[in-house]
Amino acid sequence: MHKMLVLYNEPKDPAHFRKYYIETHLPLVSKLPNLKASRYSFDVKPLGPGEAPYFCIFEAEFENEAALMGALGSKEGKAVAGDAQLRFRRRHHDAFCGRVTSWRNRMTADLKILRRERNL
Repeated sequence: MHKMLVLYNEPKDPAHFRKYYIETHLPLVSKLPNLKASRYSFDVKPLGPGEAPYFCIFEAEFENEAALMGALGSKEGKAVAGDAQLRFRRRHHDAFCGRVTSWRNRMTADLKILRRERNL
């Protein structure tokens, strides 16, 4: 699985950002081809003392990197990017992507391999 993560800084007008994001931007995102799951949060808090460095966090999941890159390069992906450039200028958000590995699944697979090697 491949995940895209977008971190939004505090906007000048939080109420307007929320309204636009929910009513306009997210419906565009929902049209991305091969989107397996997505989620967002405006309830961003630090684990320790101080203030959270972000106002909103968004995650999108795709089967693999090719599906993610294909979605971003599609006409729907270009519409999302155009909207983000217009509304959430680069200085207001950072976007990242990467392969997601479940450590439990990975650990289980590694243990099976070790057991198989010991029985040889």
